Amino acid sequence: MSKKQRMRKQAELAAKKTSHPKTAAKTGYERTLRILAIGLGIGVVALAVVLGLWFAQRSDVLGFVGQDRLNRSEVQSIFDSLIQQQQTQGVEILPDSQEWNLYWDSALETVIQQKLALEAANQRSLTPTSGEILSTIDQIAKNYNQTVDDLRKSLSEQGVDLDQAVSDQLMQQKLYEEVTGTVTVTAIEIADTLESQRPTFDQEEQVGLNFLFLSSIRDANGNRSPEDTLKLANDLVVQLKSGAPFADIAGNYSENPQSKEKKGDLGYVNRGAYTGSLGENFEKVAFSIPIGQISEPVELTNGYGIMQAYGRKEAYQAKLEDRWNFTFQQMQLDAETAAFDAIAKLDAGQDFSELAKTTSTDTTTAAQGGSMGTKDRKTLTSWQLSALIPLEMGSHSGIVKEDGKFYILQLSTVETVGDKIENQLLQNKQRDAWSAFIEEMKLKVRIVTV
Repeated sequence: MSKKQRMRKQAELAAKKTSHPKTAAKTGYERTLRILAIGLGIGVVALAVVLGLWFAQRSDVLGFVGQDRLNRSEVQSIFDSLIQQQQTQGVEILPDSQEWNLYWDSALETVIQQKLALEAANQRSLTPTSGEILSTIDQIAKNYNQTVDDLRKSLSEQGVDLDQAVSDQLMQQKLYEEVTGTVTVTAIEIADTLESQRPTFDQEEQVGLNFLFLSSIRDANGNRSPEDTLKLANDLVVQLKSGAPFADIAGNYSENPQSKEKKGDLGYVNRGAYTGSLGENFEKVAFSIPIGQISEPVELTNGYGIMQAYGRKEAYQAKLEDRWNFTFQQMQLDAETAAFDAIAKLDAGQDFSELAKTTSTDTTTAAQGGSMGTKDRKTLTSWQLSALIPLEMGSHSGIVKEDGKFYILQLSTVETVGDKIENQLLQNKQRDAWSAFIEEMKLKVRIVTV
């Protein structure tokens, strides 16, 4: 076994002692990472590189980046964080496995790049001012409702020099901005990307469908004739039209595995999606039945189907100026009078989030002030899209009635198709520019690992 392999083995054995995923985030190290990462607006793993300078210092050295020592503790800190992230997501990385070694190599490369970046930032005199450092620390403290003194004290007790950690991160940010600041994206590149990515943005005509299928081909011990299948289908239609929940009937009777598992909900279906397996009658009925109505039994390939449409999406071909990503809030009310009262309060200046917390009957989102996160137009329902399209950022919709409920939506931010593509291309170019810069630094700075 080589010296490098022995040292990696030692690291692997040490990593076995990492906390269980349920308790890992409670360690002082993890708390520190999250405090600083959120305050600086960066990733936990990226910041772990900086904090590795002050955690678990050991005398053993893995090598040098220029004149700077490459300490095992620095790599180990990143490695532990990577493994813990995988564990919290339910992924078990076994010691001695190929994945385990890849994560160690990734941690090593991350620390090397960190040191190269700091070397380059120093060469370019990108040291932040004391004012920039103090301003950043002040913002971190505010994010956690702490005083700066209390924050410094708590991190100092864990061996962290907060000022130096923030300084190093700001230096890297300044360097990144300098290296990638001249990257641009042209209008032609944006237009060409839309054409090459049309399947991502364009949308075929779709119908949201509840579907129940009864097969007329059964096994030898339970064969059911087409006549018996049709009779059962008619009986189920009577139950559904009498008010029986579609989910209950489909869950008990449907013989289509895909729809039975979801109690009849096929989701939004494209034209032609099931023509090959169920026959042309499926599409004819699915795309013509009125919203909410229960169909009569439909003769399909090898059986009969019952359908209920709950939504439609028209065919859509994206244009660069079209709105695409919507960040919004949504309030649900059970009574129209409550909806009118909410509109009046919003018009009078009441905060949407606070009103949603006390008024919305959607138990899933009310506690978050009705936040729906960010959704693209292909994942929105047709009524949500219709309500959001005309809104200005910060404004709210009128009352939207859907399935017996009343909704009010407020738009926070919006991104067009062109904006999304431009941001995507810009990030790719910036990443490539940064990677090229790091490779150039590797040619200029002597790197030795053992």
